[in-house]
Amino acid sequence: MGFLIFLPFFSAVIVVLILFLIFYAILKFILYIFKSFGLLRIAKKENYKYPYIVWIPFISNYILGKYCMDKKKSIIYLILSVIKFLIMLIYFMLSEIDALYNISLIYSIFYFIVDMIVMNKFYKKVYKTPELFTILSIISFGLLNSIFIYTARIKKITKIDLN
Repeated sequence: MGFLIFLPFFSAVIVVLILFLIFYAILKFILYIFKSFGLLRIAKKENYKYPYIVWIPFISNYILGKYCMDKKKSIIYLILSVIKFLIMLIYFMLSEIDALYNISLIYSIFYFIVDMIVMNKFYKKVYKTPELFTILSIISFGLLNSIFIYTARIKKITKIDLN
């Protein structure tokens, strides 16, 4: 009977958690829209054969990688992003296995580092101060990447590296 005292507290925690997850999903969707519009503009300026494929998840990472790096590295970046998605999906489905937590955490850190390297290469091609954008991306844990890609759509996009 004593646990009934804590029932309102636990239900409040559950409601807050659900609201947070809904907010996070909406935020990620909005950032996906920003990233896709930015990459669409870049793909059109770069005269890609099918620029609208940037709206396909994971393929947008390939286009971003292809813009910043060579084709082999962009394919590796695409594969790494698919692996990250699969690891996170498996972790959420089987979260009771402790080893999966460690694997997903280590891979998430590894992917974050790779993502920041790719974004730094992107910033070097688009912005005059790529270090500033890279630092802001790291501080925001990558949440600002989509905004920076979106704002890059109005910049002069060229295939010439600015270094």
